[in-house]
Amino acid sequence: MSSMIYKKKSPLLLFLFPAFVFLIAYLYYPFLQNIFNTFLDIGGLGRAADGVNDPWYENYARMLTDPNMRTALKNTNEDDAEQVPLDILAEQQPAKLYLLIGTNALAGLGNDEGFLAYYGKLLDELQSTLPNSMIFVQSILNVRPEALDQAPGLTPERVGSMNDKIKEMCKERGFYYLNLTEAFTGEDGYLTADYAQNDGIHLTVAGYSHWMDYLCTHVPYNKNNPYQQGSTYCLSDELRQLIADLP
Repeated sequence: MSSMIYKKKSPLLLFLFPAFVFLIAYLYYPFLQNIFNTFLDIGGLGRAADGVNDPWYENYARMLTDPNMRTALKNTNEDDAEQVPLDILAEQQPAKLYLLIGTNALAGLGNDEGFLAYYGKLLDELQSTLPNSMIFVQSILNVRPEALDQAPGLTPERVGSMNDKIKEMCKERGFYYLNLTEAFTGEDGYLTADYAQNDGIHLTVAGYSHWMDYLCTHVPYNKNNPYQQGSTYCLSDELRQLIADLP
């Protein structure tokens, strides 16, 4: 009887069919969806796409011809000189800058005072380099319990202590502090399992999506932001013209 089961493949295929459906739905569909999204006309961060690009490969063409992308890939400027991040920021003078560092530095057990001194010096350099930029400093993310074997320094207690001190440094310098802990940490003090990859440190696709939603909904009001219809802060064209001269 058992030999007949292996000779007739149809029962085996029927048995495995639900497993294939599960793999396609939960593994391949998000991957294919992300590829499809690269063909869409996306006007800005957090905004809905305006259909498929014409031509469909426009995003890839723009990426390959963008001088900033070439600089990032080569890590050199047009003269093949090494790029210094602060020099690039000084040249570009971005309107907004988002900063998140500390996970790798705190993974091991080390000198907390040295890390905080470096962090404070970095914030001072950013403040002097970008006097007109809005600087958003994000809290260090917690990790899953299983990640502490390879990163023993990232305990909830230590990360929380560092974040408290970073928050205080931001207050002293007038920077915006974004508390990612409230959005990514469970009641046990660790990174929410749904947002963590298998290593317990890096985020999943769902985690990055949640991160983007958090950033888009935690910004100070700015009359120049293109708020979407339905938002409390969305202004009509007529009202926008009336307040155009206001700071």
